[in-house]
Parts: sequence; structure tokens; C-alpha cells
Amino acid sequence: LDSLLQEILCRMLKFKADDDLNRVIEFFDVITHQFLWIWKLYPEEAFIKSGKYGIPVQRVYHPGVTDYIQESLNKLVDLFKHKKNDLVCFTLVCSDEAEEALLRLKIEIDLPSKEMNLHRSATQLNMNFVKILERITEVLGSCKLIGSPEEWWIEVTTKRWRGQEMLRKGEDWAIPPQDIALDRDKRKDADCCIEKRVLPIIAVLNPAVIQVHAEVLVET
Repeated sequence: LDSLLQEILCRMLKFKADDDLNRVIEFFDVITHQFLWIWKLYPEEAFIKSGKYGIPVQRVYHPGVTDYIQESLNKLVDLFKHKKNDLVCFTLVCSDEAEEALLRLKIEIDLPSKEMNLHRSATQLNMNFVKILERITEVLGSCKLIGSPEEWWIEVTTKRWRGQEMLRKGEDWAIPPQDIALDRDKRKDADCCIEKRVLPIIAVLNPAVIQVHAEVLVET
């Protein structure tokens, strides 16, 4: 009987962990489609208006696009399930025709599998997702790129977590010390100077630590 109860408990915990992970993966899916809508990377008729978290969002309905997004999200799932990963970075990139990155939207989340317990804070998590979506739409919607976005792709990486030093001021953004070359990557053109700037977007602490920023090329 004890072994049966233990097996049932293990299955329940696994179900909750999988449900937590699905919430997060769904969030990245929504953000990806919204990113494509903001930069008009596909014709307007390729999008269908829907709703998520109580707000309107846009989705691309094209098999090639949705398959690519799902493939990238599957990689994300594998990284989240690897217990040695402290932080996962999901990056959406748009580039010009020559495939030079014009903007990188970076979403970093500290969500090791062993600490997943989001089902108890589902309402707060959804509220944070709304805040992040609205803030991304606001910042990127007012961002002027130096070229016309023609291509896009997804980058998924991991790294060691430095969130506590980056978020010492609570939910207010605090840019960590950086190599100057990282956020002031300049190259000379005939008539102007192109500079890569870091745009802080939002950071939240609970129930999962998520921080978002963009790296964008601008003319100076």
C-alpha cells in the first residue's frame, strides 16, 4: 500500500511539474507570435486575432512557421528539464535582408525543474505574463530600426544565474556591469555611426524570476 501511495504521489508531482512547464512554454509561444506581429514579418492576412491571459494577441497560422516555433520550444523544454541549467535565455531576432541582426529581444527566466511550484501562483504568473507582453509591445512598438526587418529566427541558450545581483532593487530594472563592447558595438559607415544599445524592458521576481531586454542597432 505504501509503495502504491508513493507511486501516486510521484505521478501527481510530475503532473504538476509538467503543468508548470507547459504554462511557461505557452507564454514563450505567445510572445513569439506577438513579436512577429509587431515587426510585420508576415502579411497581415497571415495573422489571426485571438486572446490569451484576458488580452488580445495575434497568431501566425502557417504550417512552416508554427512547426519552426514548436521545434524551438521543444529545445526550450529540454533545457528546462536539465537540472544543471540555472538560467535559460530565449532570444527572438529580426534582421535585414543581409541577415544582420537589427534587434534581439532577450527573455531570461530562472526556472530550474527542481524548484517548479507555479501551480500555487497561477494567477500571479498570468498577471506577470500580461505585464511582460504589454511592456514588450510598448517598447518595441516605439523602437525605430535602422533597416527593414526581413528575416527572423530564435536562439535558445543557457548560462549561470546572476539574477539576485541584477534585481537587488526589487522589481525595478538594474542593468548589471557589462563589457562596454557589448552595448556600444559601433561600426563606421560612410555617413553615420551604427551603435548597438541595450533597452531595459521589464523584470519580475515572483513566482518566477523573469527579465527582458532588447539589443537594438541605432544610428548616432
